[in-house]
Amino acid sequence: MGILSKLKPKPKKVYSAVLQNDGREFPVKEKQSVLSAALNAGIDFPYSCQAGSCTTCKCLLLEGEYLALSDMSLILTEEERKRGFVLACQTVPRSDLIVALEEDESEEFAGKITSIEKLTHDIIELKVAIPEKSKYKAGQYANLTVPDRIAPRSYSMASPAGSKELQFFIRKTPGGEFSEWLFGEAKKNQILQVRSPFGSFYLREGNDPIIAIAGGSGLAPILAIFKEAAGKIKRDVTFLFGVREQRDLYCVSEIEAIAAKWKGQFNFVPVLSHVKPDSKWKGARGLVTEFIAQANLSSESQAYLCGPPVMIDAAIPILKEKGIQGSNIFFDKFTDRSHLSQNK
Repeated sequence: MGILSKLKPKPKKVYSAVLQNDGREFPVKEKQSVLSAALNAGIDFPYSCQAGSCTTCKCLLLEGEYLALSDMSLILTEEERKRGFVLACQTVPRSDLIVALEEDESEEFAGKITSIEKLTHDIIELKVAIPEKSKYKAGQYANLTVPDRIAPRSYSMASPAGSKELQFFIRKTPGGEFSEWLFGEAKKNQILQVRSPFGSFYLREGNDPIIAIAGGSGLAPILAIFKEAAGKIKRDVTFLFGVREQRDLYCVSEIEAIAAKWKGQFNFVPVLSHVKPDSKWKGARGLVTEFIAQANLSSESQAYLCGPPVMIDAAIPILKEKGIQGSNIFFDKFTDRSHLSQNK
């Protein structure tokens, strides 16, 4: 028997985590996130993106040491970090932990589908009427559930705050149960359960220039912010909207109407990344992040990013190179099954 065959694998460390709200204890394996471990233990821990961008899994770390998988200062406020808040999906223990969840302030409504309209070959506009105004900020998201059939799915609202008819832009994703149902079987007047609000993606106060970058269906929360702010605030805006082909553009006339109403400069730049050789497109071509340089920005400018994780991950270092502080970069990563993985 060789020497290597006699060597036993080093056992993995297993830490203990306690959820203070109800005293439940659950094991967390080495290199496993608190969220993943809680879900594996059957705990109904709130979560959505699992990418460290939505704050749904935000919890208070009362005791213990941890490794952060990403820079939480990009999504948690300075005050939240001082109080000890972390994102469970980005927190890997380095000791036993005690965590606590904040009280859920979201509301649930029975919503009725009022409109299903195809905007592009793979994006649908869904409108859902709710019985009373939902208390959300433009840019936040809701969880939609098909009763007794499909578990909650998270989608950003494209409607401004105070709306009784919620608007969503939903992209069809392979294996996406909700999106495939919406593109196939969903009908007007069907009932959906709507729970909101969630997330920390919304417009912050300030007077300095704004740069907004949206990719695909990531237009929804940024459009909601612009709808609500149009005619009310005076701040220069550069808005980059990235899609693959010209057929993927939508809501262009609505954005142009907002630009005409905007107090201050509003520079709207649609960018196509995959232009066919015979295309008559005369606009910007390339990756949307390549056009950040043309924006008029200051160190106090605010950046709002929403779309695929790869787009956001590419944009953040460029924005920092332009002098924007990390605390002024706000983002919402739109993830689907192809982006998600859990440490088992």
